[in-house]
Amino acid sequence: EKTNPLEANLSWAVKMNHDFVGKAALERVTAAGGTGRQLVGLITHSKRCPRQGYPISVGGKTIGEVCSGSISPTLSKDGTPTNIATAYVETEFAAVGTELQFVVRDKTEPCVVAALPFYKRTR
Repeated sequence: EKTNPLEANLSWAVKMNHDFVGKAALERVTAAGGTGRQLVGLITHSKRCPRQGYPISVGGKTIGEVCSGSISPTLSKDGTPTNIATAYVETEFAAVGTELQFVVRDKTEPCVVAALPFYKRTR
């Protein structure tokens, strides 16, 4: 109820040239320039893993929240585990490569905005 398909990067599934329930609401969101937040991927090599509900911050200011996070089974680097997460962050911080922090028990851990999906199947 709090999320629309545009901020969740699902605009490919919304055909605005057809009528559907919620079209007027999405048109209002688009006309207003969005909701101010965007779903992003996060990667961290921290020993701590970002988990659902953890705040995302920049310079001590909370700019979002983790939706889901785990240890990546496929993205380890030189034997170092890579932790991945998805989070909603303020749009101005959604660019790939933006350095952010997630907060665990009042301590910040570094993370970087990454492109989604994390894994692309090769044929």
